[in-house]
Amino acid sequence: GRAAMRVVNEAAYERATPAAAAAAEIDRLRGRVLRELARERPGRHDVKFGRGALAELQLTVGLLQLVHGHDQRVRTTRTERAIAALGASGVLAAEQTQTLQQAHELLRRLEQRMRVVHGDDTHLLQQGAPGLGPLARRMGLRGRPAHEAAAELVRSYRDTTERVHRCYQQIVGSLLPVSTLGRGNGA
Repeated sequence: GRAAMRVVNEAAYERATPAAAAAAEIDRLRGRVLRELARERPGRHDVKFGRGALAELQLTVGLLQLVHGHDQRVRTTRTERAIAALGASGVLAAEQTQTLQQAHELLRRLEQRMRVVHGDDTHLLQQGAPGLGPLARRMGLRGRPAHEAAAELVRSYRDTTERVHRCYQQIVGSLLPVSTLGRGNGA
């Protein structure tokens, strides 16, 4: 296992991949995820594959790990640890670190609570769905009518994913020519 991990680390972190090439590949991959996997439309949000959702957050962090992998602290498979390490090393600004940490925590909790409420691996947050009130309560939104808690959950989700998407644009955009960011992928 250790030998395999040495090979993985060498391939991921020690082979010089130009930052612009890595960013272009991440942006291309993100575009495919949005087109082929996300099932978003107005009123329906994909917690896993949607715009600003878990996949976009993880791709952003993964890109930074590739680009800054010479720093041993960022070499981890745990997203929350990678975010902390990237913040501590100065790669992420304090605001970006906080945004990504809070978003990761909220999105993972939401994904896990959705599994409990729905009894399956769904990752779609549908406005007006009957399970949205119970989901909001599982997320800690209590002391108000279910429809108000559900509306607050959706607002929180949308605000969070918008902040993640802005981080994605800032980070990937800083590594790519502006004219190529989000080209053809529904930026």
